[in-house]
Amino acid sequence: TRSDDGKGVKEIIGLMEQWYASMQALSLDPTNKEKNYYSLEIALPNGSNTIAFYCAIHKEYTDLFEKILVGVFPEAKASVCKEDYSIFAHNSAVSGAYAGAFTHPSLPIKTYKEMEADPISVILSSFTKLKKEGEGMALQLLIRPSSDRFVKSYTEMLNDLRKGETLKRVIEKQDLLKETLHITGEIFSSMFSSAKTPEEKEAEKNKTIHTDEVAMKEIQKKLESTIVETNLRVITSAESQERSDSMLHGLEATFKQFTEANGNSLIFHKAEGRSLNEFIHEYTYRLFNESQSLPLNITEVATLHHYPLYVKEIGQLKNVEAQELEAPLDLPSDGIILGYNTYRGGKTDIHFSKMD
Repeated sequence: TRSDDGKGVKEIIGLMEQWYASMQALSLDPTNKEKNYYSLEIALPNGSNTIAFYCAIHKEYTDLFEKILVGVFPEAKASVCKEDYSIFAHNSAVSGAYAGAFTHPSLPIKTYKEMEADPISVILSSFTKLKKEGEGMALQLLIRPSSDRFVKSYTEMLNDLRKGETLKRVIEKQDLLKETLHITGEIFSSMFSSAKTPEEKEAEKNKTIHTDEVAMKEIQKKLESTIVETNLRVITSAESQERSDSMLHGLEATFKQFTEANGNSLIFHKAEGRSLNEFIHEYTYRLFNESQSLPLNITEVATLHHYPLYVKEIGQLKNVEAQELEAPLDLPSDGIILGYNTYRGGKTDIHFSKMD
């Protein structure tokens, strides 16, 4: 599949990686002390047949967002939403879930580099099966630049694997309590163990170290690109709980395509009871939940969420038809102001001069 300008799917998703890397500028310092983040969403609101892509970002960074967007995708167009969308109908039943890693997040999920088909098309297909009235669906991905703590942690795991430790043991050592017990146990053992004979010392010296090459390769893949913190949420609304749950299950099922046999996969945790009310509140106000943080590298993020510039088979996708143009450079600078031109974050007054 190719876009109108001839770019292939993998090439465009690769550009999306570049976009995510540029959006790291949202962090004002290497540790992102301000904890700045942004939200990318796919939604089919209640009362609409149109699937739209949204970005929510603090107003101080809207110019940054637009400049990076058109810098990477010159033909892209973004329009300001004066009112937020809503997937909810009156007295609707709601279902929601957030994604986590099936195993340790140091292991990556499958990315577009190992996939033949475009993964976003599969996700969007779930949005095409809804009724216009009384049903709605959204996918919300909060992205927050991170410090280098994940890189340090995963590099330590990699070094332990090189020393011959098992992946299970390496993962356990990431738990501070287990690591403390491990050190205490080693000290306790050394206090009461007998001294090694010269033969035992020589055997230990010549012992072959068996490394988990597969695990090492997977963690190395995780470390190949910048790691960010994310919250990945899916939420549905329908006239009955059974229908809403069915819609949610269908959307979750599209993420099975990201299962990496030797790496990781995504598992969804359903919000129920009081936690569902908290989930809806966090989704509505786009609040980052630390306990639901999912570390992903930007290759994984670009695989999960990218703009479908080439998707033709989904007729419900919203497109911005009107073209935005820059005001001519030789416009008069005095006279009656008729209005203004906005282009890529800039604003130019349009004057009616005396000569006109």
